[in-house]
Amino acid sequence: IYLVVFPTLGNRYIEFLVNEKETLIEFESDTMDLNKNLKVIVSDENKAFQADIDFLDTKRRAIDNLSQAYTAPKTTEKEKKEIQANMSKIESDIKANRINFIQDNPNMFWSKILNLMREIDVPEVPRKPNGEMVDSNFQYRYYKEHYWDYTDFNDDRILRTPIFENKFKTYFDKLVIKNSDTINAECDYILAKIKNKKSDMWNYCLVTMLNEYANSNVMGLDAVYVHLVEKYYSKGLAPWVDSATLQKMNVNALELKPLLIGKVASNVVGFDTALVKSWQLYDIKTDYIVLYFWNPDCGHCKKTTPELNELYAEIKKRNCEVFSVTTANYEELQMWKEFTREHKLKFLNLGDPYFKHLPSFRQIYNIKSTPQVYILDKYYRIIAKRLGVDQIIDFLDNYKKMKNN
Repeated sequence: IYLVVFPTLGNRYIEFLVNEKETLIEFESDTMDLNKNLKVIVSDENKAFQADIDFLDTKRRAIDNLSQAYTAPKTTEKEKKEIQANMSKIESDIKANRINFIQDNPNMFWSKILNLMREIDVPEVPRKPNGEMVDSNFQYRYYKEHYWDYTDFNDDRILRTPIFENKFKTYFDKLVIKNSDTINAECDYILAKIKNKKSDMWNYCLVTMLNEYANSNVMGLDAVYVHLVEKYYSKGLAPWVDSATLQKMNVNALELKPLLIGKVASNVVGFDTALVKSWQLYDIKTDYIVLYFWNPDCGHCKKTTPELNELYAEIKKRNCEVFSVTTANYEELQMWKEFTREHKLKFLNLGDPYFKHLPSFRQIYNIKSTPQVYILDKYYRIIAKRLGVDQIIDFLDNYKKMKNN
């Protein structure tokens, strides 16, 4: 669907369809009223498109008139019911007109577009003889299962309409549960509908999914990014990506994979500020562990680390221990010691400034910035990450409540 915009006419415009099978499109109008006086000379697609627009315009004017009558002060309740019935009849006429066109012209591009806009007729919720609902989620599940019934994922032209993108994003934003396993399955479900793995539709869907979950603010959805890279990009199913970029993506996915929610966290060994005594993460035996990476020269850490210290007593009450590890190197050793003394850090405060334990925790936990917070359960499984220090208490309380339920 394209627009012809006329800047000299106040940016008024007309819409038309481009169907690659039609080599000539011809229409005429005048400057008095571009759309009202538009006449298609050549193009079956645009004749159908324009006929639908004219039909809708007539019906909408009728609905507007009925709406004004409905809100008029002298309209009685009986008249309002009649008006509502007439409005429903008009809406049914619009729907029936479009469905009839689709059935009579299944191969036209305008039929594909009408199908894209077609509403899903959701049945009433099944009920027991006593009126009780059999399944309270029935209508949601039915709507979701039939959402794509009328969408042709193998016609690239629908990408160039103002409809598909919004429909695609609405599906993932409103209908898909924000859980990485569920989203992975939904991504596979959509991509399986596309036969040509070199089509624009394949390109659009795969890229849109990857970009959405590579930058998601929802905790744990980086697992979707890893899934898409491993299953599609690394298998050569994204030929538009150059080799250097693909290599970076593969490395990034490889680094992220051990740090996904549900994975067992790797052990960490650190020394106290005297570099004499060492502790291991796996030596901590509590219900929960806050694994906190920070640096004494990091502006954000200078704020969050004292905050964590203030919360430590409350964290301990929840049978949770803090295992903090500074990323300070040997040049920052004195700074680490001074920060520890100044703020009288109460929790386990460790580091490995001379890199005595390899591979380094910096590499294992892909620490490119600080602070970073992970929360582990008693089996050292990652149950949360990239939280703010101020979110730790709420998370522990909510997680415990969720487990008890």
